[in-house]
Amino acid sequence: MSNIPKGYRQTDVGVIPEDWEVKRMEDIGVTYSGLSGKTKEDFDNGNASYIDFLNILQNAFIDTSSLPKVNIREGEHQNRVLKGDLFFNTSSETPEEVGMCACLKDDVKNTYLNSFCFGFRLNDSDVLAEFLSYFVNSKYGRNLFASSAQGSTRYNLSKSNFNNLVIGFPQKEEQSTIAQVLSDTDSLITSLEKLIVKKKLVKKGAMQDLLTGKKRLPEFDNGQGYKQTEVGEIPEDWEVKELGEVLSSTRLGGNYQNTDDETYYPLIKMGNIG
Repeated sequence: MSNIPKGYRQTDVGVIPEDWEVKRMEDIGVTYSGLSGKTKEDFDNGNASYIDFLNILQNAFIDTSSLPKVNIREGEHQNRVLKGDLFFNTSSETPEEVGMCACLKDDVKNTYLNSFCFGFRLNDSDVLAEFLSYFVNSKYGRNLFASSAQGSTRYNLSKSNFNNLVIGFPQKEEQSTIAQVLSDTDSLITSLEKLIVKKKLVKKGAMQDLLTGKKRLPEFDNGQGYKQTEVGEIPEDWEVKELGEVLSSTRLGGNYQNTDDETYYPLIKMGNIG
């Protein structure tokens, strides 16, 4: 008895919806190489831009806001990148990080690709670059690329292995919708991360003001003003005390051993604060 749900089918990539299509990478696009024949001097003061290795590793979509420079001489043959291209790193210390993907969503001029990567230009109009980028960076995509990585101490992705990879694709409209949902999720995560950073800064500022007495909570602000002390300016009704007056150290049955360097430290407890 088959365990395949209704509306799905078994394929080379596993069980997928019946209206999805299995495609081989070499059938949907062509690869091209990054910069070649460059020396350190070519990257000191360039007349063109290039997409570097970290830009691909750290982004699902290439950040074009501040691309580094490279010198391209007149008549020199190098592969320019185009909007819609996808980029992959060819080598990593772990198989899971081989073939990380980033997509170029912006129009760029006179821009090239780092030599430690290769580009992939789609020629199948039924495949969306945004969908493929999200898929490659997903858990399933990472497992697929890791299985194609070769090596022991450092892992590499050959173009032949890359071209032979097969992936299941929904119809173009569904690809677009999936990519948009994931993009919206990315935007929400980014906005939440920015909000968290803002809240942390607000908390830091509040701690600085409240713990030093620069600002008083309304129920404790008696209008007495401030006074100058050895710890700085504090509210007049605050006291200055030495730590020894409010803290006491007590051994609690021995020492704590740091397992990293076998150093022993005395255990202490805090006394009552008066």
